[in-house]
Amino acid sequence: QPKWDYMSFVFYLHEKDPQDFTGPESAIKHCIERKDIKWMPLGRSKLLEEDKNNVNDDILKRIEQQAGNVGRELEGGTEVKQLVLSSMKVLSRLVDSRLDQFSEQVASSHQRAATGRTNMSLDMVSEFIRCTENHD
Repeated sequence: QPKWDYMSFVFYLHEKDPQDFTGPESAIKHCIERKDIKWMPLGRSKLLEEDKNNVNDDILKRIEQQAGNVGRELEGGTEVKQLVLSSMKVLSRLVDSRLDQFSEQVASSHQRAATGRTNMSLDMVSEFIRCTENHD
């Protein structure tokens, strides 16, 4: 398809009044008259040909920027990791504290229950003794 676009453009320039040419059209028409095809991008880019030196510099700058971005992301990741670890330690201490409190409450409940059963047993024995004494 592009080759037909170029052919169409050549015929367009052939039919157009040279007084109405734009700057690029005039330069391309001049190349066509000299049978020079450098105006056609045959596997190359004008931008890259003009800026060969700048391309290498640009690539290095982009690599440096990306390396800096990766470094910052890693540092940020390290900070997040430290924050998560710190939070986990606080949470672990809180859970341990709550488990200790719960264990103490359970032990206290068992002790009260055992004491209550003992007291209840003593009360029953005392009541039995009183009842038997009243019957004598």
